[in-house]
Order: sequence, then C-alpha cells, then structure tokens
Amino acid sequence: LVSRSIPTQILLALVSRSIPSQSLEKKRQEMIRDPEAMEEVEISMKCWGVLLAHMTGFAAINSWGTVQQLPFFRRTPGMTVCVIPLALMGNLTLQRISDAVREWVANGDGEKDELEEKWDEEVEEAENDVGGLTMSFLLSQALRF
Repeated sequence: LVSRSIPTQILLALVSRSIPSQSLEKKRQEMIRDPEAMEEVEISMKCWGVLLAHMTGFAAINSWGTVQQLPFFRRTPGMTVCVIPLALMGNLTLQRISDAVREWVANGDGEKDELEEKWDEEVEEAENDVGGLTMSFLLSQALRF
C-alpha cells in the first residue's frame, strides 16, 4: 500500500512542478501567471491523480481484504467488520504523514504557491478516493458474510 502511495505523491509533485528546483523557478512563476498553462497542469494532475488513486485503492483493497480473510477475523461477521476501523486508521495515518511531507516540501522556500496548492489538493483528493474505495469494499465484503 505504501509502495503505491509514494509514487502518487511523487508523480503529482512532478506534474505540478512542485519539487523544489532553482532551475525551474522562473518557469514555475511564468506558469502561475499563465491561466492556460495552469489549466493544463491541473488537467494533467487530475488525470494522473485519478489513475494512481485507483491503482492505490485496489492495492489497499487487496491488502485489507486479505487481512479480513485471516482466520482470526473471518470467524464471525462481527470480526470481519473490525477490520474496517483498522483500515480507516491505517489510511488516515498515511494521509497525515503524507500531508506533513507535502507541507514541508511546499513551504521549503517559505511560501506555498499556486502550483503547490494544486498539488496538495489533487493528492488529498486521490487519498480520499483510496479511502472510499477501500472502506466500501471492506464493508460490502463484511455484509456478504
């Protein structure tokens, strides 16, 4: 799961040009002033964000679904439901850690510009998609018990 989450963060940072670099700073400022360039970056981030969120979501479904099928949890319907809060806490923990890293990177130069804001928004949306996919699958699997 973590191995899928990290590439999402990095790829969206690259697409939004939010990775700190002195050589790209002038180009980044030009992009921020150009509405068409910002729209292109936003479309690219949405495209990659949705794709990577679904890949990460399916990995999370596989991981937590496997936990739900362990002998300890599959004994009773109530035990299968117990995996849902565990998955939620795991997902929220990863979200908080990645948010802290994004804030650290975005504020590395002392301010958070529009490209970095877009990066943060798209990654948060992708993380929410991952959580939604995971929790809905785990709930439906528990109810099917």
